[in-house]
Amino acid sequence: MKNVLVTLGLVVALFATACKSDSSDNNNPTSPQTSATNSFTANGGGYSNTVFKGFNVDSAGIATVEGSDGLVVFSGLTGKNNESFVLTLMVKDVKPGSYTVNATEGNAMSLTIANSGSSAVSYFGVSGTITITEWGAIGSNCKGTFTGQLTAPPSLTMNITDGKFNVKHIATN
Repeated sequence: MKNVLVTLGLVVALFATACKSDSSDNNNPTSPQTSATNSFTANGGGYSNTVFKGFNVDSAGIATVEGSDGLVVFSGLTGKNNESFVLTLMVKDVKPGSYTVNATEGNAMSLTIANSGSSAVSYFGVSGTITITEWGAIGSNCKGTFTGQLTAPPSLTMNITDGKFNVKHIATN
């Protein structure tokens, strides 16, 4: 499962970077490139009430199933110049419900932020809740909300609030 997460995250990250335009819209998280459909508010790690918004294309946000695990991934812009992100949520059961973030139980959250001028920073969930309100058949949508506290070595902390997603459920094979 970890290989799937890493591979999927890298694919989405590459897509996110490729989707950036050279216009000044990269400074504006409310640009036509993004949508509030897949979004969250970040505090900490250099951000203060910053809304991260997912790209406004279906392929930049997906839900999929690997074994019995559900995976939700979306990418977008942070609101800072030339900065993109990939958010990954994983739940142990593929059905509506609330899941406490706890990697040992199979419920996890990660966030990677990349800036064209520096290396990427990866945060991992230490607490939080992922709520799946709808997980439809392949081709339909997966919807839900999330909150959490994430950390990145050596001592960065980020709090995520008001997280929401509405992404297409795709087949992995």
